[in-house]
Amino acid sequence: MTEIHPAKKAAIDLFKAFSLGRSSNELYPVDCEFIAKNLGIEVIGESMGDDFQACLYLSGKVKAIIYNSAVSVAGRLNFTIGHELGHYCLHRNLGDRQCTLDDLDNIGSTPPHGQDIEREANLFAANLLMPASDFRTQLMGSPADLELVTALSSRYGTSLLATLYRLKELSAKPITVIMVDKFDTIISVWKNRGFEELYIPKSYQLDEPLPYNRTHTVVNPEYFGIRQENCPFVLYQSSIDYKFNGMKIVLLTGEPM
Repeated sequence: MTEIHPAKKAAIDLFKAFSLGRSSNELYPVDCEFIAKNLGIEVIGESMGDDFQACLYLSGKVKAIIYNSAVSVAGRLNFTIGHELGHYCLHRNLGDRQCTLDDLDNIGSTPPHGQDIEREANLFAANLLMPASDFRTQLMGSPADLELVTALSSRYGTSLLATLYRLKELSAKPITVIMVDKFDTIISVWKNRGFEELYIPKSYQLDEPLPYNRTHTVVNPEYFGIRQENCPFVLYQSSIDYKFNGMKIVLLTGEPM
């Protein structure tokens, strides 16, 4: 039996405590500020520099999560508080923690316990806000496209990027998340196991501007620099403007031929 990661276990336990006495309609989005206050942790918004996102402050009997009040996107704020709750549940013996935007965007694969506490805090937040069983239920009978991801983001009160990472982790379908810059050049690629063997070149410039379509449509693999003879899938893509330095997000899914 595979041993559950401590961050996942802590999040599952905290979600179970939060769900007591609540109907299924009252569970989502998970209210991280409510959970924090029940743990005796104040949640305070302060005007800070652009790079500062939040910190866990522990001093004597004072416990507080202080976040940058400039964070205006509700989903990012909820995930930020969840991230700091992860530090409290997993790392409070290490003292105060201050987190940057890069820390909260580092939602990728998690190394063994203790090697990267920021990724552990993100893993905790993802499992607290988007429990695996409910997330997989929402995927049933729906195409994996950005229309679905947007709906899931609303359901769980999470950012689009955090929801995409969770989809990549939990979907049984081949999933790839591609970031494209304002010059229509691929700058990053995140693949799940279903697409492990599919080579998608980074720094590849698309021949034509990326179309915007939240619902999935069939796409020629060569559009993303994938050799047709090396692609055993029918590929579908949906895309959306990320509204950050002109970047776009592409969700690529595959059906075996």
